[in-house]
Formats: sequence, structure tokens, C-alpha cells
Amino acid sequence: MPLDLRDDQSSAALSSEILEAMLNVSSAEYAGLDFVLGPASSGITLGNSIVAERHQRILFSTGASETLYNRGNEYIFSSLTPGNKYMSSGLELLRSRGADTVVFAHEAKSFSASVCRGANATAFALGMRVVGYYEYEPGKTNFADLVYQIKALDADIYVGCGHLNDVTYLIGNANVLNVNPSALLVTHASDQRIIQNVGIQNSHGLLSPTQWDQSLDVQDDDGFFGSARDFFHVYQARFGAPPAYQAAYSAAMGYSLQKAIESAGSLDTEAVKAALWSMSLKSFYGLLEYSAPGDASGLVGTQPRRPMVTTQILNGSVGVVAPAEAATADLEYPLPTWAEKALLLYPCPQGTVEDGFAADGSIQCSACDAGMYRDRFLLSCSPCPPGSFADSPGTATCQKCPPTTRSASPSASRSCAQCPAGTLCPSGTSEPLPCPLGHFCLAGRELPTPCMNGTRRSEEGGSSPDDCVLCAPGSYNAQVGRSVCSQCPEGWFTAAAGQLECSMCPRGSFAGNTGSSACTACDDAGPLGSTTENIASSDLSDCRCPDGAYLPVAGESCRPCPEGMSCTFGSNEEGVGELGEAWPVARPGFMTRTTAPLLVFKCLLEEHCPGGECQDGECRVQTCAPYRDPAAVACGRCAEGAYQSGQQCHPCKDGVDALPLVFATLLVLGALSAVTLAVNRDMIHQTRWAVGMMVSLTCMFAAIQTTTIYLSLNMSWSEPLASLMKGLTLLTFDLSHLK
Repeated sequence: MPLDLRDDQSSAALSSEILEAMLNVSSAEYAGLDFVLGPASSGITLGNSIVAERHQRILFSTGASETLYNRGNEYIFSSLTPGNKYMSSGLELLRSRGADTVVFAHEAKSFSASVCRGANATAFALGMRVVGYYEYEPGKTNFADLVYQIKALDADIYVGCGHLNDVTYLIGNANVLNVNPSALLVTHASDQRIIQNVGIQNSHGLLSPTQWDQSLDVQDDDGFFGSARDFFHVYQARFGAPPAYQAAYSAAMGYSLQKAIESAGSLDTEAVKAALWSMSLKSFYGLLEYSAPGDASGLVGTQPRRPMVTTQILNGSVGVVAPAEAATADLEYPLPTWAEKALLLYPCPQGTVEDGFAADGSIQCSACDAGMYRDRFLLSCSPCPPGSFADSPGTATCQKCPPTTRSASPSASRSCAQCPAGTLCPSGTSEPLPCPLGHFCLAGRELPTPCMNGTRRSEEGGSSPDDCVLCAPGSYNAQVGRSVCSQCPEGWFTAAAGQLECSMCPRGSFAGNTGSSACTACDDAGPLGSTTENIASSDLSDCRCPDGAYLPVAGESCRPCPEGMSCTFGSNEEGVGELGEAWPVARPGFMTRTTAPLLVFKCLLEEHCPGGECQDGECRVQTCAPYRDPAAVACGRCAEGAYQSGQQCHPCKDGVDALPLVFATLLVLGALSAVTLAVNRDMIHQTRWAVGMMVSLTCMFAAIQTTTIYLSLNMSWSEPLASLMKGLTLLTFDLSHLK
């Protein structure tokens, strides 16, 4: 997961301004930011939490003040125990040893105030007497005035809630003014930093709360970091220094985020947030459970029930003294005075050790042996720490083993041994690290060598190029240093091992599964003669009949398109009339009827039959020109409600009154008959009576046939004219009106 790190210069205003810009989606520089790891300050984090809440982005906080978590902000999370619980286990232990009176002093900052307020409440609940409560300004370096006031109170316990610099200056002033409480319980004094600042003697007996210690009996469920001690050694081997508790809780935050994303199956903020609230995860840091809205503690997103550990520095070593189930050392209470501690000042220079007295009565010093050392924090020679050596006597500081070498821990190492192939040994290594996944490590090489593309290494400890395995057919790897090969996607394949990329299935084939080593031919799985429209097809349904062919109903092979029809890719007789399907359609000059869509008729005129068409996989049937009857063979007549004029059909107009037209026609016919009789009167008189009658009937029959022409017009005939006109059609030999 990519990281974007920004320096806020320990400024609350600048920090909020930077985060506002980072979470502004309109800023291309920070586009796609999903999660935020906040600054190491409760005061600065408060402003950041407001920005994160407004933009609905999860902020992992390194601030312990409960004021960050009692505002109902659902977008802030922390693996820290809240500040008001910091001193609980230490005060409980001291109370059990008889401590009765206590005085508090804290820096005027959110975190420091939170710790002392919570400790004050704990002391009250334990029945202890609080004899003083002080607050001092941030950045204070001279505590003489405060220490002088505390001295007059003569309390059993002094509780200091501040930061490392506060503790350093406070101890110096307390020493000078000879203030000797029975116990000093202060924040940020649980590791070697305070010992380096004030020395072994002055730091002796300091009690301090801590979020984590390597001695805790906790470990991951999935072995990601392992146990607390595993995390300690891996961190020390990689960074050359033991991890402070800040490193542990930061790693726990990252571990929580990883597990929440895996549980949510998404980077979606709301899904990850829900996964964090429901989390109950064992880890090298202890049980990770984040309080959800409505928690009894009134805090959201932190760990209000996670116990703190209390440590004590004894002769330069840090041990856990509370709670009892985690203790690795016995509490020293009451503390020796500063004068008694002064007796611990060592009389010999570094690299040497006290070795009796000389003849003149002076202290005699002897050099530490090779493989041993003594610095100003030790009272005797000690074996070189893991991953270091001393090749000559009188060493004050052991040298780190150079890269590719190691020394066992702890031992009086005079030199470092070569690390074997398959391992990595950075500077200062005690136990070789296994060569990482996707790599192999040659003996004497400082850095791992990545496996070539087309190969993988799925286990740690690779020692030669032969340990890199070729990607199997159906998979590929385009990058070096990979632990797994990627499966070819659907529609792609690799036929041989060790491929850098997959090939697309050619037209006429498909690969329906990921990880395919070959493509399936359409002819083998689909209709004979079928193919695919594109390359890289991924499903059998992509195999269809090509242009110029179609698939008949229940057919097993493609057939040529019928004469007079057009078949686009994928034409299917079964899909006729369905949207989204292609089927055979008539070409211009041809037509089919819906009752027999593949029976083709050639039209007399192409303009009578425009044909159908298919576009973008959808077909439209239009086998007859407008107003022509699609049920008529070759669209040979006009549809009902239309009439023909020339070669075109036109719609009839509604509302035409036929009665005047009929009377006009009959009047004309009568006139014509009268004229005919008048012109032929002499001939009729001269002929026989029968011939005359025949001529008269012929004229009448011709008039009736002429009258039936009106039936072809789209007119409404009222009774009895409608029945009369239909009856007259019999004389024209039109029997369609008979039932």
C-alpha cells in the first residue's frame, strides 16, 4: 500500500492545513488517499481528527488523551490504552506495598493532563491521600521551584506526567535538592533513553508505565509478527536498535488496518470502520479491541480496557513489575536515596573493571577480555550484545558485525561468522534472517537477488537461482522478485511454462476459466462452422455463426443464409423477433411473412419490399413498404385502409360520404343508357324483341360492374347500400363476400 509522508513541523495549525489538503479530493497531488496515520501528539491530533471526521476518512491516532475519543468522532482509532489508565497498575502495586501519600505534577498539555487526572482518580479509589497537585508550563527546563514545594510535602510517591525531557530535568533538580520520595512513577522512562540521559545511578528505581514490553506473553493468531519477543528481535535486527513501545503500538495500528481491510474485503471507509469496531484480534501487542459507539467507557475508537504495564529500571536494566501476571522483576520499594545511589559511581574507566586494590591502596582496574565490554552504564564487563563483537581487550563499545556476517546472542564474540546461503545478515545481525519470498540469497551477498520474471519463489530461504520455479502453463509473471505467478484471465492462455505474459485466444476459440493453458475451438464446443466476433473470447456463448450464415432452430451447425436474405454475425433462427438478438432478414427486393420468416419471396418491384435491417446486434423486420399488406405475397397489394395510386399505396382519408357519389354514378349510368337507347332506337325496333332485351341486359350488366368499383374505395357504406353493393360483386365474379 503506498504511503504519503508529510512533516507538520510539530505545528497544530500546519498539521491540520496539510491534512485538509491531503483529504481534498480536488487536489490531484493527494488523489486517492484512503487512510491517515496521525502525528505523535494528542493536542495536534485533536485538530487532525476534526479534519478526518469532516472528510469521513479513518485517522489512526498516536495520542492517548481521552479527549480525542469522548467527542463521538467515529473516524478516529488508536491501539493505545487511554491516558487516564496509564498509572493504574503502578499505583495498585505501590499501594499493596504500603504507600499512602502521593503528589502529582503534569505538563499543561492534553496528554499529560489526561494521565495525571486519571492517576488522581485511581489514587482516590485506592484510598490514598493526595497531598499535592501541580501543573507546569510546556517546555519547562528548571524544576527547582516545583521540586522545592514537593520536598516540603514529604510524599511517599511522586507521580510525574510529562515527556522525556521533563523527566530528565526533574531528576536532575530532585538530585540537587536532595528530594528522596520512596517511589518515582513517571511517564516515558520505560526504555534505555532515560538511562542514557541521566546514567545508571540516577535512573535506578524509576517506575514508568508502558503500552508494551517484549516480555509479555502475547502473540499473533496468524504468526504475522509472532510473539512480543519475536517482534523485538526482528525489529532490532532490521533497525539496529531495540523497539520502543511507540514502535510496537504503531506496528499494531498497521496490523489492525491490514486485518480490517481483509475482513471488509474492501478499502471502503465505512466497511473498514465496521470491521475495526467488531475486531477481537490476538497480536504480538496483546488483544486488539476497539470501542464502538455506545461503549460503556464513553470512548470511541480506542482500547479502554487494555491493561498498561509498569516497568522499573534496576541497575541499568528495565524489567516489568506490574501487573503481577506479566512481572519479570521484583519491585524495589522504597528507593535508595540519591546519596546511596552515588556509591554506585564506578571508579574505573570504560573498557575496564574494578579488580581489587593496588599496593598503594588505590583501586586497581583490569581491562575487559576480548569479546567483552563495559561502558558507563555497566558495573562489570559484559558479553557483546547479539550481532556485535570485540576483537581486542579493554573495549568500551562492541562493534556491529558487518553485513553478511553474524554473531550468536549473547556471547563473548571476538569475531563474526559468515552467514550461510539462503539467509540475509544486515549489519549487527545475531540470527540470520531467511531470504525473503521471491528472491534467493547467495553466500557473502549483502542484498537478496530477485527471481527473474517468468519465475517465482513461494518460500523463504532461497539460496540459488535454481530455487526460482518457472510459472506453470496457464500463468505468467511479468515482474522480478515475485512469490506467486498470476493466473491468465478468462479469454487468455499460456501454453508453456515460464511465460512473461498471456496470449489472447484467437478468433474461433475461447477460454472460459482463469489459468487456461489452451483455448477451446468453437467447432469443438459449439455449433459447427461457428466462430467468435473478437479475439480473447471468454465464453461458449461467444461462439456464433459468422456473417452470411445462421443457426437454425435446434441446429448443431451453421447454415448458409437463404437466398434473398442477409445474415449478420450471430444470426439465429430461434431469436427471430427478440430484442437484442440477430436473425436472418430479407434484403431489399425480397420479403418474408411472419408466419414463415425463412420463406423468401422476390418482389416485382424493389420499392415494394425495402427488406429488414440489423444494427448493433438488434434486428428490425420491415419486409413491405408503408401501407402495403405484409400478409400478401411479394407485398402485392395495399393494406386495409389504403389505396393504390401508380406504384404507391396511400392511406385513405376518413369521413368520405359515398351516397352522393353513388347517386351521381347511377344518374350518369341512367343518362348513358338513355342515350344508348335513343341512338339505337331504329335498330332495336327493327330487330326482334329478344335481341332488344339482350342488348338492354348487356347495358345494365355493364353499368352494375362499373358500380362495384366503388367497393375498392375506403368509404363507409350504410345499410342497405352496404349489402346491396356486396351483392352486386357477384356479377363481377368476386366471391370473397360469400360466407
